[in-house]
Amino acid sequence: MTNLVRMPFIFLIILLSNNAFAGYKIKINDQFKLNLGIRAVVQFEDNKLQIDNEENITDSEISFRRLRPYIKANIGKDWQGKLAWEISSGRQSIKDIYMRYKGFNWLDIKLGNETLPFSRERMTSSAKQQLPERTLVGDTEFGIPGRQPGIHLKTKFDVPLTFYLAHAKANIHGDLLTEIQFIGHFENSDIPERLQDIGEITVARIDYNLWQGAKYNQGFLAKSKTGLTFSLASYKWKNKKTVVEIEDVEGIEASISYRGHNLSLDTQFNEITANSPFKLERPLFNLGEARLEQSSTELGYMLWSNKLEVVISNENMQADSWKNEWRVKEFGFNYFLSGHDHKLQLSYRKQTNIKGKSNRDKSIFLQWQYAY
Repeated sequence: MTNLVRMPFIFLIILLSNNAFAGYKIKINDQFKLNLGIRAVVQFEDNKLQIDNEENITDSEISFRRLRPYIKANIGKDWQGKLAWEISSGRQSIKDIYMRYKGFNWLDIKLGNETLPFSRERMTSSAKQQLPERTLVGDTEFGIPGRQPGIHLKTKFDVPLTFYLAHAKANIHGDLLTEIQFIGHFENSDIPERLQDIGEITVARIDYNLWQGAKYNQGFLAKSKTGLTFSLASYKWKNKKTVVEIEDVEGIEASISYRGHNLSLDTQFNEITANSPFKLERPLFNLGEARLEQSSTELGYMLWSNKLEVVISNENMQADSWKNEWRVKEFGFNYFLSGHDHKLQLSYRKQTNIKGKSNRDKSIFLQWQYAY
């Protein structure tokens, strides 16, 4: 049978189990606890790509988009550790590995590999997203830092303002100055270190929260509270060794998120600038300089309370050296069996001028997520 024919049978088997749990908990005493869990994501993708006026290139596949086991441990009163790793497409990589100190009532401290506080889209866990894949404003291939090892601070003041500050090691790959790809330190990357620019990054963020603020998850589910959050963030990455391709990168972000009245709205704008000592005309860099503008708006509305949501998004990315603006439009539905822990997602995505080139792409995603 073809992938398309097999897919309904796979989902039928999956739906025979309709309860999701928050992992397996082991309690040794009040101060020593373990939480073991796993998140599985099965995805069917049907894709049709056309480059200029050439013949369409079609492809479809079923895969484990993510298989992510995790271990959380409470060690004593104030310490917590987490280890999460991912198995996907035959490759393994560590995602979260950090120690967290909770002893201060005004500050949260994490030491280790954690998502840096830049790009609300990237900071929102893939488990809590409304669309099967992240939008352009969360793409690590174009200047979004993602997870990096370092120190991560977040305030816990009982005021509308939340501050974030992080400093970390971070490597970048320019791919002949066609991208600004941040590579996670614990990723099982195919790119050898000799082709990476090795540096450090400092990130600062401020959230202004009205009412309860908009939580870092998408969709207005049963326990969601009305909230509005305005955010500003910036980062600076600097090469600390011999420059392979890129010397420095800076980013700024402005975003607004709202949750309430069955609505979930996220809109975000990023500007990424980078410099290279090589004054060449490349697809992304023009005479050693690159500037990217990225924007995205995602809107979800609950058609059936806590069960069925319709989602639309509009995304854009423009580089100074590109003739064409990269545009993405997506439309889909989410069916929640047990919140984000157990859900089905169906979406249709249309892209034009991908990476500034004259082309277009149409994709259908059918995704199932189950977290235990």
